[in-house]
Amino acid sequence: MCNKNSSPILTEVIFSENSAHQGGGISNDKGHLTLTKVIFSDNLTSGELFVYGGGMYSAGVGSAATLTEVSFNNNSTSGTNAKGGGMYYKDGSITLTNVTFSGNSVIGENVAGGGMCHESESGSMTLTNVTFSGNLANGQLVIEGGGLYVGSENAALTNVTVSGNLAGAKSGNGGGVYVGSDSVTLINTILWGNKPDQISGKGKADISYSIVEGKEVYPGDGNLNENPLLLPLADNGGYTLTHALERGSPAIDAGSPDICPLTDQRGVSRPIDGNGDGDQVCDIGAYEYDPPPFRNLTVTINPPGMGNVSIEPDLQSYHDGDELLLTVIAKPDWVFSHWSGDVDDGNKYDNPLKLTIEGNTEVTAHFTQEKYNLTLIIDPVNEAGTVQVDKSGPYLFNEKVTLTAVAKPGWSFSHWNDDSGSTNEVLEITITGDTTVTAHFKEAEDEGFKIFLPLILG
Repeated sequence: MCNKNSSPILTEVIFSENSAHQGGGISNDKGHLTLTKVIFSDNLTSGELFVYGGGMYSAGVGSAATLTEVSFNNNSTSGTNAKGGGMYYKDGSITLTNVTFSGNSVIGENVAGGGMCHESESGSMTLTNVTFSGNLANGQLVIEGGGLYVGSENAALTNVTVSGNLAGAKSGNGGGVYVGSDSVTLINTILWGNKPDQISGKGKADISYSIVEGKEVYPGDGNLNENPLLLPLADNGGYTLTHALERGSPAIDAGSPDICPLTDQRGVSRPIDGNGDGDQVCDIGAYEYDPPPFRNLTVTINPPGMGNVSIEPDLQSYHDGDELLLTVIAKPDWVFSHWSGDVDDGNKYDNPLKLTIEGNTEVTAHFTQEKYNLTLIIDPVNEAGTVQVDKSGPYLFNEKVTLTAVAKPGWSFSHWNDDSGSTNEVLEITITGDTTVTAHFKEAEDEGFKIFLPLILG
């Protein structure tokens, strides 16, 4: 399609397997384009010199383009001074919302912008909820911008994901983004997994609340250099492909507190409380993590304070299907008895307990006091006497027990072997553990026979 000085509005159109010198799918000269739900796939531009825009080409002072839910997939540009494997835009203003550039390439000598190339001295570039994935700039001499080449004086990227792009198989600059001149502002943007670098160039990049891969955190407010845990490019809903965030991604709820589009690239409302802390904060990148319902886990100790339960993983909240390991640690002189609540009967005595979250979950760990045995020894064995106990065991910690030694005929009680060494037949002891007490008896003294004779006085 070729457009000049007009304002076409295209909706739900596919440009596929077309070829030209500039703009394999669309060539726009000083026009005002409005594209919605349009696909550019497998289009080609090629030639010896100045080959631009494998999928789309637009140029001319005063031109403008608004693209919403548009895909540039597997388009290519090849030649000397080739630019914009997916799209080339020059000297005009362009607004991209919910757009994906994937698998596009620019190959040759002095090439720029595997996914997109924007050069403008008079216009602006605004990208919101845009994904650059798996685009390539390769060839010889100068190779710049595997995903995106920015050469405009007024460029802004908000909630953009740039991942898996390459500038040069052996050498190149700006694997993710190359800033050719002036400056570019990036907010809530992911630059990760691009080669040979994430962002470079002659111009200045003002980056904040973004994840940029590197040895150090990129200068700017709220920036991180942690792996964003991007899932492969896929249909995650909406009209264009996106990189979903894996659960636990540092990009979740880490965006700017002041700047957040109303929706993500799929059309899902922003912001969402993705980490379950009760605060709704915009995610970094084109995808807003929309978690399944949060589930609460309530663990009760019965009796209170008689033990602890460790939980792995120990999170503020959980989701259905999460698997947890609960380990019981009893206080001294107490023992774990069983679980109750949302626990299968076959697992109620398990420690540790493997628990699968299904809805809000409540479990109670029951404890009982440890019981101890009392062993009584008669010395001499079974001959001298017995010991009576006021209550039967086993016994609780600190429980008091009264022992009474009863001697058999011909024997008498001698003493106890406890710490007191008491000689009293009755002994009160305090149980503090398994206890052994020996009652010692001795033979009674033989007093013999005594004869009393009357005293006769003369």
